[in-house]
Amino acid sequence: ELATTDGLAVDWIARNLYWTDSGHDVIEVSRLDGSSRRTVIHNDLSEPRAIALFPRKGLMFWTDWGDKPKIERAYLDGSTRKVIIDSELGYPNALSIDYDSLRLYWVDAKMDKIETSDLAGRNRITLIQQTPHPFGLTVFEEFIYWTDWQTEKLERASKVDGSNRITIQSKLEGLMDVHIVSAHRQTGTNDCSVNNGGCTHLCLARPDGYICACPNMKDTIPCQTSPSHKGQDGSRDMNSDILSMHGCSREDKALGVCADDDKDGMLNEMSEEIDGDDGQHTGPYIAVAVTLSVLLVVIAVAFFLWRRHRRRHYNVEEFSAL
Repeated sequence: ELATTDGLAVDWIARNLYWTDSGHDVIEVSRLDGSSRRTVIHNDLSEPRAIALFPRKGLMFWTDWGDKPKIERAYLDGSTRKVIIDSELGYPNALSIDYDSLRLYWVDAKMDKIETSDLAGRNRITLIQQTPHPFGLTVFEEFIYWTDWQTEKLERASKVDGSNRITIQSKLEGLMDVHIVSAHRQTGTNDCSVNNGGCTHLCLARPDGYICACPNMKDTIPCQTSPSHKGQDGSRDMNSDILSMHGCSREDKALGVCADDDKDGMLNEMSEEIDGDDGQHTGPYIAVAVTLSVLLVVIAVAFFLWRRHRRRHYNVEEFSAL
């Protein structure tokens, strides 16, 4: 049932396995033992290749090196899909996330370079150029590590600026991917970390919680999409999810999901009108408000005096008639 499985990634918190299949043009998920298999992305994929997960935030990222190469992201259930990079790409092969600096790294075998951006696809930087045919890539601590088909090498360089480039191992014929597994890298929790979130089959994390999902094919266990108990509270790791002065976490800022990163910039414009730059925008509004307040007071006083004068005039007329 598999055609060409290119990319493979593990959600170590929910204990799920994700993979890309460029033969069927899908992205799928299952439990680590291969059970509860489900398709999460099935449309608008041309040549999906690498896939990387951010389990604590409930996000996945993947590359597509088809006619219109791009890098996309979505929630781990496949929803809220978004293209984050679709320019100046050739063959984006490998993909890796630095969970410390909150940056995305990828290699491009057509452009012969290694690049990085933040998790929203912004602040893009070229780290390494003149790499003949890079294929695999991973990030750990202060370095990036990558494989190259043509040079048959495993190399390392600084993840910040690409400096201190060295060869770790050479003459590695047929070398494909490279991964680093460490207790310092695979960290964090989410709502799926305790008893599979109460789900019978798949617990798929999202930035706003999680969902219980059923496999494509029924098995002997009745599937329920409602959890049997409430998931773990406080899925965010407060050590790294520190809120800024605007109430937006460092991670959400890097992901571009904060209010001030609104696509149309409407929230920014509203904020600028309210806050102003050194009071330049608020001045006219304050002047208008004060003028209206004074005008209302004047009208109220005038009305009171008119009523008082009218009552006195009426009393004089009655006395004269007597």
